[in-house]
Amino acid sequence: MMRGRVTGLWTTAFIGSTPIGAVLIGAVTHTFGGRAGLAAGVVGCVAAVAVALLVLRNNPPKEMKT
Repeated sequence: MMRGRVTGLWTTAFIGSTPIGAVLIGAVTHTFGGRAGLAAGVVGCVAAVAVALLVLRNNPPKEMKT
């Protein structure tokens, strides 16, 4: 039962948020040009990596028992 709910949340997060990001980057590109749209994408990626590194630094993954 929980597996279906978690799968639904993952699907919403990765597929459902794509149209929102596309509209935002499209507006940036339309207003400021192609380079600004590309730069906005780069900034978003760098920010996501920075957040992931901070989370992993504070909460290192536990070893899995086999």
